[in-house]
Amino acid sequence: METSTKNRLVVGLLVFFIMIPSCLCFVIFRARTGTVEQQIAEISGSLSSEMDVAKTSAKMVADACLGLIKTDQINQLMDCYGDEFFAATSKDEWKIILANIRDKLGILESYEMISWQARFPIAEATEGRRDTVIILVYKMQYSKHDDQEQITLFKKADSPSFKIIAHHFESSVLLRE
Repeated sequence: METSTKNRLVVGLLVFFIMIPSCLCFVIFRARTGTVEQQIAEISGSLSSEMDVAKTSAKMVADACLGLIKTDQINQLMDCYGDEFFAATSKDEWKIILANIRDKLGILESYEMISWQARFPIAEATEGRRDTVIILVYKMQYSKHDDQEQITLFKKADSPSFKIIAHHFESSVLLRE
């Protein structure tokens, strides 16, 4: 065999043994990737649906609680807050804080949710529990000043509804004496 023919044969064999397996790997990879993408899409869809349900449920609780603030039903409002909230601030202290906020910001006139986040704590999920934390951010309009408030709600896996565990006011008016 001539040298050029041998070289072409060697190059041809190299191309065959290098290209074919990589093509097969590409085809196998594409097939597996499609399956993984489908699985991810299914999981994402399920999680997205679960988060939407949790958000809607938490928002209903928060809106009802904000309605109680709007109509100055502070005693009934205390039922909206969870034990975790009152572990840090007593009911009497919270009532005083709310009265001070009302004095500075005025009467709540309207509110609108502007963003939200859902969190499903990993530790509980791995133990078979699905505790849920929802953070809602509201644009608030009071009679004297506007505010932005963040309300964090928590639902234990075995609980029927969400409770507020944190309520943050972001108005600079509240920092003034």
